[in-house]
Amino acid sequence: MRVKEDARTIADTGGMSKQAITYHLLKEALIHQDFAPGSVLSERELCSHFGVSRPPVHNAVVQLVADGMLVMEHEKKIIVPPTTPDDLREIYEMLEYLQVASLKSQRMFSQDSLRSILATLAKMGNSINDPSLSIFDRYSLDNSFHTLIMKDVANSRLKQSFEKYSNQYANYSSVMFRSSNWRENELLTHRKIYEALFHGMLSDFSRCLHEHYSTAFANYLIWTNA
Repeated sequence: MRVKEDARTIADTGGMSKQAITYHLLKEALIHQDFAPGSVLSERELCSHFGVSRPPVHNAVVQLVADGMLVMEHEKKIIVPPTTPDDLREIYEMLEYLQVASLKSQRMFSQDSLRSILATLAKMGNSINDPSLSIFDRYSLDNSFHTLIMKDVANSRLKQSFEKYSNQYANYSSVMFRSSNWRENELLTHRKIYEALFHGMLSDFSRCLHEHYSTAFANYLIWTNA
């Protein structure tokens, strides 16, 4: 059972604003499926859930609608979008396309980015069988790995599109990053992607990235009996 965190209490301890904290906690709640796909929410309900006033909740909802993690109808009805295999396949296709396009647009992949990716890989390896990590923690590690590939891209539209689809992918985290599915063989494709980046082989990178997302999608179908 996850402990529900109060945005007001967290904000009072210093650091992030109530709005930023509310966004983070609502995103985390969606990733953990505290609100099931297809649920209809209200801002009043979310205010009570997170212990904050209307403005931080409203702003968090607006941002998550822009991220693709929530849907708003008639500016009042807030819906947690359903998750379907077809949607996930399209998200994977876009994430793959954007990362390959980003690498093609770069003259050189920086050594700093390579070191950061390698450090993230080490954290991912250490996270296997770590019971203290939440689904959100594992999603964050995976997202960090792929975001670092986009780090040096000068094309802002590529980056914005990647962020959009990465956020939509978060809706599938409750399946993809549960502890029983976070195993060594799931990380092997990440290591292959890094090796291709390290050696500067675009063709190998494209192939390994495609293998990574194909494997992940096949696993999703198995894990959900879709």
